[in-house]
Amino acid sequence: MLVLEIKEGKSCPVFVCDVCKEVIPSARQGVAVYKENIGQGELRTFYTVCARECHELMETHFENENNWGGWQPLEYVMHWLCENMKFKPLKRDPYEI
Repeated sequence: MLVLEIKEGKSCPVFVCDVCKEVIPSARQGVAVYKENIGQGELRTFYTVCARECHELMETHFENENNWGGWQPLEYVMHWLCENMKFKPLKRDPYEI
């Protein structure tokens, strides 16, 4: 799940594991788990989970669900999100208005 955490007085978006509820410290340490085989234009929910035990727990949980089991490293999801939002890195501090 994506949440805001206050660090040094600034709002910082961070991913939290949907299983253990701990902050995922880096994109390489998390995965997005989602439903596979959805139709064109259909929206799907994805869950962010730690790439360790929580990922395995989530896969086991959805094992009996129809079409569950897709996953991608969180760093790929972040890349695709930036592409889909047509995001280009800021050339300034986002906290400076």
